[in-house]
Amino acid sequence: MLPRKEPDKTIAWNKLKEHYKEIKDKKMINFFNEDKNRFSKFSKNFDNLLIDYSKNLINDKTMRLLLNLADEVELKKAINEIFKGSPINETENRPVLHTSLRESYLNKKIKNKVSKKINESLNKIKEFTKNIHNKKHRGYKGDPIEYIINVGIGGSDLGPKMVCEALKKYKKKGINVFFVSNIDSKNINEVLNKIIPEKSLFIISSKSFTTIETLINANSAKKWFLKLTNNKGDLKQHFVGVTLNQNLAKKFGIRKNYIFPYWNWVGGRYSLWSSVGLSISLFIGFKNFKNLLLGANKMDNHLYKTPFKDNIPIILALIGVWYNNFFNASTHAIFPYNEYLSLLPNYLQQVDMES
Repeated sequence: MLPRKEPDKTIAWNKLKEHYKEIKDKKMINFFNEDKNRFSKFSKNFDNLLIDYSKNLINDKTMRLLLNLADEVELKKAINEIFKGSPINETENRPVLHTSLRESYLNKKIKNKVSKKINESLNKIKEFTKNIHNKKHRGYKGDPIEYIINVGIGGSDLGPKMVCEALKKYKKKGINVFFVSNIDSKNINEVLNKIIPEKSLFIISSKSFTTIETLINANSAKKWFLKLTNNKGDLKQHFVGVTLNQNLAKKFGIRKNYIFPYWNWVGGRYSLWSSVGLSISLFIGFKNFKNLLLGANKMDNHLYKTPFKDNIPIILALIGVWYNNFFNASTHAIFPYNEYLSLLPNYLQQVDMES
């Protein structure tokens, strides 16, 4: 069970309210003038990442009180409950195990329960990716696959789309990826006009395989494919599924061994590390996809093991609490200076606001 202590009932919260009155009218230049070591004090390095939070309306006292707040609400215990696989999704009474997708376990029982499934899924993604790239898997006419079309919505769209855009300099030669999510037919029609049916692979990504928007687009793609191939095209060579519902995927026309598993303990917005990331693997190669998992694993371990005073996710989250609750700041602006990261703000918005 997650801790139940309300933040605004803590001693630290009341002290933060008083501290806000002391600090609210100060200018940034004042903070730097008062502390010449401010940058080194309020910045952290993690691998090749530099996190500079010195340009925030905080000082030593702010951070001390925010860290006290984290302790009072038993944040460490809450983090432990995630990694232990406790049923913290209380609405559906089940654990939230997306960290397991990148081999971040705390509870041996949970590891034994899910690691075999995850490894089987990764091996399936690896094998399928290899078969696409070495042209062993071909279209019904014998053509190699050149176009990957991911049909999904929400986390089954935005996560892999963001990663493919961010890592497109690693794209495999001869492979092009498209994403279809909007129920407006212009979205799918624009994609269909750019591809050749016998060289295309459609990934239908839906946990339940009942998502209306996804199925409308999937059926549009199926109808288009059969029409242009005069009903001779083999759907089984050109359509794969990422889903929990194998029966509906098979009814659609997807071959059983081309259905990639998706589990109910993976939330959509955290699913890019699962089979939902199949389009990522096909676009940048399985080795790079595995490196993506390893990077997430490193950050998982940093979150779990690092003391809060040096813990990057915790520090950023506490500063968010400070602004949102005491400065009444309802907007968080994220500006990606690298064009490849243009979709990162959209993805972070989805992760943050749906959580």
